[in-house]
Amino acid sequence: MSESIRFDRFPGISYIRKTIDGQEEKQVWGVRDEKKILSVEEDTIFHACSISKWITAIVTMRLVEQGVLQLDTDIAAYLKKWELQYADAAFQRVTLRHLLSHTAGLVDGEDGFYGLRRNRKPISLTDILSGKTDYNRTASLVRTDPGTCFEYSDAGYCLIQLVIEEATGESFETVADRELIRTLVLTHTFFGTLENLDKWEVRGNVAVGWKEDGSLIEGKYPYCPDLAASGLWSTPTDLAVIAIDFISCLQGEGTLLTKQSAQEMIQKAFEIDWMGLGILRYGDTTLVSKGWGEDAQCMLKMDLINQSVRVIMANKDPGTEQEQSGLGLKEEK
Repeated sequence: MSESIRFDRFPGISYIRKTIDGQEEKQVWGVRDEKKILSVEEDTIFHACSISKWITAIVTMRLVEQGVLQLDTDIAAYLKKWELQYADAAFQRVTLRHLLSHTAGLVDGEDGFYGLRRNRKPISLTDILSGKTDYNRTASLVRTDPGTCFEYSDAGYCLIQLVIEEATGESFETVADRELIRTLVLTHTFFGTLENLDKWEVRGNVAVGWKEDGSLIEGKYPYCPDLAASGLWSTPTDLAVIAIDFISCLQGEGTLLTKQSAQEMIQKAFEIDWMGLGILRYGDTTLVSKGWGEDAQCMLKMDLINQSVRVIMANKDPGTEQEQSGLGLKEEK
């Protein structure tokens, strides 16, 4: 492996480099279970954390292509259970384009979207958005005029999840499973509902999570009811399949999206150079999705020049971002 990865910071790591013509380089290291006995394998499933947001963006764009959703329509047109509030009545109305690009003017609380356990009673999206639970104590409010500034927001992706559920009449998990997971026949990818976490734990080979201080996550895996923001579980291999298809879509040859939709996702959003729709832009030729939670860290990087993808996933919070933790995936030569 050409990457300078800090193996000493993580119990287990899984890595893949894959090219559009099918070449692969894989490496695994370390352990995946709470007793630190079982080795990480190529099909070990890790928590993808906020890489979920890129997957959600793809699902959203598929629904846009089908006419179920529109990118630039006021999301109030879809919401029946909950109403988004604005700090100023003169603000533009929030659209899916704003939410996907983190430009909706929503500001998350510092202590939100973290630390929910599987033995807790399930909580609803509307309660999360209203700030009524200890998972998120800050009510979602549009504080700045949408489209004018970037503010990373898990609540924004909760809203996307709610819009998708309201517009389709189905659970987000059901829609994502049909539109992406089954479409690409991904066998080691799921969204972590309580039922799915229980089912996959029984099947085995899901990497348990470790906190920054080295302690095990209570219940082994955290529960993220905000599935669209951080509920994805997958392998580097499955994520690379999605990413290679996305690169193919940019050329009009992929399965998931039309060329027009894929190209729209990678354009800078509202003059914010580094942000597309659900994906980070590192210049015009590199696309990045990152995940970081209390139990895991990961990174996905697409090189549009070399037409290659690299994905790395680990099962611990290292306490520092990818570029410092050793999971930063340096530029290819």
